[in-house]
Amino acid sequence: MSWIKDRMEEKQVVLEQEWLQDKKIYEKQPARNVTEAWDHMIAAIRRDIDEFNALKLCGDQRVDLSETGKILELRWKDRSIPLLTLSLHADQNLIHYSGRVGSAPRDGYLRVGIRRGANAVLYDGRPTPLTYEEASQYLLQPILMP
Repeated sequence: MSWIKDRMEEKQVVLEQEWLQDKKIYEKQPARNVTEAWDHMIAAIRRDIDEFNALKLCGDQRVDLSETGKILELRWKDRSIPLLTLSLHADQNLIHYSGRVGSAPRDGYLRVGIRRGANAVLYDGRPTPLTYEEASQYLLQPILMP
């Protein structure tokens, strides 16, 4: 095996260990309301974007995140058009997302379900809830890896 592949595998192991540590922290602190669910969602997206950028899956192209209030925008570095925009509608227990996959618009909502005594969960229209990591993949994969 080449030294480059060895280095990539080492980097992957480190990223996985960091992700597991972060995940354990969040599992100890469940989201009890829609604002905390938003924070967990943003943390999952940040982890995925950090990993995507670190692995250089698109060469030197990087995704930047900008958060203003309850709006998160993802865009290619040095580009003005967002890849994905998320906004929190706390009064309706919804997270709205919009973006583009190629030339097709992608727009929808994740509903935040507050469960008594448990972590708030996300629904995308299917009967089973999504974890924050699954929701991040649901939002990012069509945009970053079409």
